[in-house]
Amino acid sequence: MNSLFKKLKLKAANLSELERTFLEDVMAQPELFITSTIDAVAKRLFISTATISRCCKQLEFAGYQQFKFAVAQALEHETELVVDVKTESLTSQAERIEREINATITNLSANKVAAAVSHIMASRSIEFFGVGASLPLCLEASRKLTFAGKLSSARSDWDELEIVSQRLTSADLAIIISYSGETEHVVRYATALNERHVPIISLIGNANSSLEKRSVVTLRAHVTNAYYGELDMTSRIPFHVILELVLLEYLKATGVER
Repeated sequence: MNSLFKKLKLKAANLSELERTFLEDVMAQPELFITSTIDAVAKRLFISTATISRCCKQLEFAGYQQFKFAVAQALEHETELVVDVKTESLTSQAERIEREINATITNLSANKVAAAVSHIMASRSIEFFGVGASLPLCLEASRKLTFAGKLSSARSDWDELEIVSQRLTSADLAIIISYSGETEHVVRYATALNERHVPIISLIGNANSSLEKRSVVTLRAHVTNAYYGELDMTSRIPFHVILELVLLEYLKATGVER
């Protein structure tokens, strides 16, 4: 918890007075915060929900839900959640990434991979959803599926993804990649997809997220939060590993020849 709060305190100087009021309340009563809605917090502190949302984004979270999830995870583990890359040697960095890959592979369920492959095979088309650091993974996986003969798309524009999430049908498949599983845009896309009965395969870095609850298949990457100062250097390599294994199993199942 201390590592998360340390990062938040560093950002406090750039906040407005009302935004600092919100942040100070979160740090003083984290247990209360994670059980409260944004409306309840706003009412208790006599500030607007817009101020709270703006503060969350100033703190480099996608929105209220992602910030609340980060605090909840910190409370649950009560351990150092952030690796300071500045203090890591090259050997330590390589060992950390190796541990992440090994943990991801060890805990990867063959049944879940098979289920993901079945959904890919049964779908009319596949749409990848990923924002920020997750987007490059979506683009690469979509490209490989396209070359394998599967109709697939990955889009970089958030508004375009919003529209697509409201146009897909149960005959299609959505594959969503999100480290936290709580990113505001991603949860909104997933909610729209659920309303249209579109099956979702999710790749996440944290268990029991909002995205996982909206998915038919969830594949988890084991990743450590890593920062170089304020720069997020958290590895996405374990996500690449999962996607690669799923795509290879899909090619074997379909017998595609290229």
